[in-house]
Amino acid sequence: MVDNNNKRICPYGDQCYRNNALHFQEFDHQKSTKRQSVNNGDNGTIIKRNKRTTIDDVIGECNGFFLNYLPNRLNRLSNRVKTITLKAILSKENGKIVRTIHFSYLYNLEWYDSHLQPFTWTNFFNSLTNRLIDQYPADCQNTPIDIVFGDRNNDGDVDQLKIDSLLYSNVSLCPIQMKGKFSCHHSKMMILLYDDGIRIVILSSNFIPMDFYAVTQGIWVSPKLKMKSDDEEKTCKTNFKKDLIEYLTHYRNKAIEKWINIIKDYDFSPINVFLIGSIPNSHANTDRDSFGHMKLRKILKTSEYGPTNEINNWPIICQFSSIGSLGPTPESWLTGQFSASLSALYNDYNGCKATMKCIYPTVANILNSIEPTGSSFPYSKITADKQPYLNEFFHQWKASAVSNRNDVMPHIKTYARLSPDNKEMAWFCLTSANLSKAAWGQLVKSGSKFQIWNYELGVLFLPKLMVCRNFLLMINRNSFSIDSQNNHSFPLPYDLPLVKYDQSDKPWVNS
Repeated sequence: MVDNNNKRICPYGDQCYRNNALHFQEFDHQKSTKRQSVNNGDNGTIIKRNKRTTIDDVIGECNGFFLNYLPNRLNRLSNRVKTITLKAILSKENGKIVRTIHFSYLYNLEWYDSHLQPFTWTNFFNSLTNRLIDQYPADCQNTPIDIVFGDRNNDGDVDQLKIDSLLYSNVSLCPIQMKGKFSCHHSKMMILLYDDGIRIVILSSNFIPMDFYAVTQGIWVSPKLKMKSDDEEKTCKTNFKKDLIEYLTHYRNKAIEKWINIIKDYDFSPINVFLIGSIPNSHANTDRDSFGHMKLRKILKTSEYGPTNEINNWPIICQFSSIGSLGPTPESWLTGQFSASLSALYNDYNGCKATMKCIYPTVANILNSIEPTGSSFPYSKITADKQPYLNEFFHQWKASAVSNRNDVMPHIKTYARLSPDNKEMAWFCLTSANLSKAAWGQLVKSGSKFQIWNYELGVLFLPKLMVCRNFLLMINRNSFSIDSQNNHSFPLPYDLPLVKYDQSDKPWVNS
């Protein structure tokens, strides 16, 4: 059936669940009595009853946690999973942007726009016509953009970024010299300065087209923060502002120092997640517990909002896209100090450490995915051969029940503690940090030093702080609901129960 506006009538009528630009361009909803909605087609935002939906309208429903929007992906369960595009994050409906700073590992200033045509590798390589700048609203495309990246010698990606940036007078590069051979600037963050506020976005995606369109990513978006009043500053329960300033200060970069001064003027009290950052250094004394897995340990152990002792038998789920050298045995790091931190123990050897389960794609997962080259999963064969014990921890990537992403491999990195019956979750961490000592840190010199090699950023969700607009996301205030039968549960990006590797499964590795 075709309406007089040359659009087909949506076959789902009042039951329509689609929330993307392509659907609204193709189908008409004027015959629906429940859903009088159209889409402007440029940024994925929806007009409902003549009122545009902004990010801030949705954050209250999902605590700011989104997955990346996948074009042409039918998702019948989208009421549980909120998705978003980079264009929608930068949309003028959320405020007029006056300046932006990006932090990432990789950038591509030439941007393939997946809304123009379906994602295929042929289309991808033939259609690199839209610039990253085009993801910004037209009236914001000349605003200043700072780009922070790790400056590495003899790196083609860095060299290309420096060349491409010369084309944009409003783009300023902020190179960060990397000290160690194996160190990298792996943090992914945007800070958006509006004419009436500021917003923090922390994500697992690099600013390259493939990361947004061909693999699964996680994105946390803060509420728009207002300038603080002349009165005493409101308290942020998670110390997010203090921790963010501490993280940025370690860069010792003049351009970033300007952003620190901007951040100081804003009220961060609406933020209800903890910041978990990593800074390359040999941390000691009070600094030892400020970053990496020791920071996570400190929050889980000492925060009044942390988990209770009743979760001692709950397993820890680690989900990631790459793996570092973890040592000759599980106890060397994984089930030693790292497990102790995620189990909220101060001592690595005393107490009840949780069972650990790891989600990492198999060879078959990758080969049957929409991006079968596995380029986003750089686990080296040399490293894998030295730690075969990890196969006992590995579980397959399965993601059909909630997010419809069984064939969309996870570049997202998440860490969580789930109940044995898979119905509750004590905490959830979205981060850029893969399963590695470089990312999370390693206690050395009998625990007096904490060595980190990478820049990383993530956010920690605790249920006692997560109160949504229309409902609570938990069975009780000590845990999130993750029951697949509950439409208001916390939307994990993978399916439960987890499926262990079988004898024929092997982890994906790159030679």
